[in-house]
Amino acid sequence: MTALLPKEHGAWAQMALPLITVTAVAGPSFISLAVLAGFLAHEPALVLRGARGPRARRAHGQRAAWWLATLLTAGLGTGALGLARLGADARWTVLLPAVPALAIGVELWRQRPKSALSEVAAAAAVPLAAVPAALSAGAPAGSGYAVALPFLGMFVVATLAVRGVTRASHATAPSGVSSMSRGPVVGLAVAAALALFAAVDRGVVPPAAALAALPGLAVSVAVVLVSPHPRHLRRVGWLLAGASVATTVVLVTTG
Repeated sequence: MTALLPKEHGAWAQMALPLITVTAVAGPSFISLAVLAGFLAHEPALVLRGARGPRARRAHGQRAAWWLATLLTAGLGTGALGLARLGADARWTVLLPAVPALAIGVELWRQRPKSALSEVAAAAAVPLAAVPAALSAGAPAGSGYAVALPFLGMFVVATLAVRGVTRASHATAPSGVSSMSRGPVVGLAVAAALALFAAVDRGVVPPAAALAALPGLAVSVAVVLVSPHPRHLRRVGWLLAGASVATTVVLVTTG
């Protein structure tokens, strides 16, 4: 039985790179497997809710239901095993990815899988899972934060930057991203960089964690300032993916 896999290439990068990084830095964990199962469950859930269209639901509804049940069972099982490996004082960290994951589910139920809330929550969920994943693997919390915070800042800012470009393309008379869209994205990128360096100053993360996020933040700011035509968004996606890979390399080699 062929699996129903997510179609968005950017979503794969947002899932894979933080999990690869935290696994390389802290070791494998059941939490990471639970996150992978949850990610894969999203596509059959989209099909069942009709977000891929009524034709896809009619053609693949039964298969989607089977895969959704299987993946949710796997996710809950591996999540429970990962939770059992966390100390009592660290179990709250599972709420870090659980809250945005819940927001994704709510938006999907409301049939708004492409809303700003859903996309920002998706950008935050997997990076934040690095914290309980690291702890579940027996590594210190700092290892998880060193992975979570750079990817969190990069992915959220990149998501808003790309949404600004696509929203401008749908305007009645598109003339690039408006200043009202540029301001929040640039401000958030600066705030993310400052927050990372503040975390370095407080000893929460090593200096490499702040430096690793800078290429991705810079690319996102460039995207919203230059405002490329939507036909160039594939290239933008590759630039953002390249910056994310660079983040992984920096964190793994210095972790």
